Amino acid sequence: MIVLNQNPIKIVGKWIAEHKTILLMFFFGTILIAAPTWFVVRGGGDDTNFLATAQQYDLWQYLVMRYFTWSGRFFGEFSVWIIAQFDLIVWKIINIIFYLVQSYLLYCYYLLFAQKYNQFCVKTDPVALIACLVLPFSMDFLAIKDSVFWVTGSSYYLWPVALGLVGFYPTLRYVLTGSLGIQNKAGQITIQIICFLMMLCGLVTCEQLGAIFVAFYLLFNIYYGMKHKRVSVYLLWQFLLAVVFYLIATKAPGVGERVIAETQNYIPDFQSVALSLKLNYSIRWFFDAIINQMGILLPAIWILLCVFVFKKSKKFDLLDLISVLCFFLGFVVILLRNSLTGFLFDFQASWGIPAFGASSYLPMLFWAVLLIMTLIELVRVGDTGYEKLGYLFVALGIACSIGVIVFSPTMYASGDRTKYIPSIFAILLIFMLYAKLKQLYWKTTDKIPLLLLLAPIGYGFAQYFYAVSNFSDHFMIH
Repeated sequence: MIVLNQNPIKIVGKWIAEHKTILLMFFFGTILIAAPTWFVVRGGGDDTNFLATAQQYDLWQYLVMRYFTWSGRFFGEFSVWIIAQFDLIVWKIINIIFYLVQSYLLYCYYLLFAQKYNQFCVKTDPVALIACLVLPFSMDFLAIKDSVFWVTGSSYYLWPVALGLVGFYPTLRYVLTGSLGIQNKAGQITIQIICFLMMLCGLVTCEQLGAIFVAFYLLFNIYYGMKHKRVSVYLLWQFLLAVVFYLIATKAPGVGERVIAETQNYIPDFQSVALSLKLNYSIRWFFDAIINQMGILLPAIWILLCVFVFKKSKKFDLLDLISVLCFFLGFVVILLRNSLTGFLFDFQASWGIPAFGASSYLPMLFWAVLLIMTLIELVRVGDTGYEKLGYLFVALGIACSIGVIVFSPTMYASGDRTKYIPSIFAILLIFMLYAKLKQLYWKTTDKIPLLLLLAPIGYGFAQYFYAVSNFSDHFMIH
């Protein structure tokens, strides 16, 4: 409690002392993200076209025009219009802020997972704080470049993702703990409304994110009903409104026009090609995305799962042995990629190939086995049925956010940035597993969880420094 007659300097000093770890994170994060952001320039393509278009209309006219001619991504279109009215320095400042918001929310989710597993866990975790800042650089570099360091791309990916994570946090907290953490009724209602509006900004701007949120709202309602034998009004109204706004955004008149335009430009035969061939193309694209274009995130999940397997050595069974061998084989294949095993990464993920040889299915078969074993071990990690479903649903959310390519020619057109959403959820899955490991190693001298998280952090740092040392090649191409 703050006493009014206290020395203001002492009050500020006390607050800083209590939050020094978070403040250091923001200071470090600002420097980390400012370096590459500062060298971004507006380029051609969407940067030029959207800028010119936005400057011809006032805000309301622009949003209406885009809704009827291009898309229902309200927050993204709003952001593009705002950026067009100011010098690029304004975008750079806003972009840095949104990256810090995303990083802090990833940390909040980690703490929520950790507190769910162990109510006595520490309130700050410096390693996890650093991981929240650096792990996004462990995804495929083209994904983060086009989603964070591209002026137009950030409006449709980084910014809505950051707001979506903010907006979704109270709902997840309510599901896991049964409370919003606020005692005042008016405060609860205010937080619910503000956060839900933020979540809607993400939901209506990025179709991948929106689909995941709608699915989770549905699952949360089912979970709550099964556990408490009653309906949660709070969860129900969020689910219904999320569905309504998602449909408003995805069924906008402009969406159909955009699909037609981008289909003609990129994949003219998308609608006419045989369904079997379309599925073949899409499955190959899926494997290419999750194996070749998600950086080190999948191997990081394998490492964590292997530790869980060895930790329960007394219950070690044949399925665990098969899983560990599969994951080990996966590591070996990745390490030898540039010499002996490169063929296992060639999925021939290109549209228009008329036929595929029998040998082209071998890479998909190999990685399909590893992905299935990953799902199996994720389910076996959980101690309760609900916990098992939690791991499984996040993993399936990652897969489905990539798999919607089957229905969307615009995702082919969007390219690398479409991997940003599944990569962020893969990071959340890593934090779920890391928090679980902290429970297993709680109050011991073992530093296993720390060491495991340092591997992807180190990779993220390496990729970051490689990128910032080549500004002209990496950040000035749009």
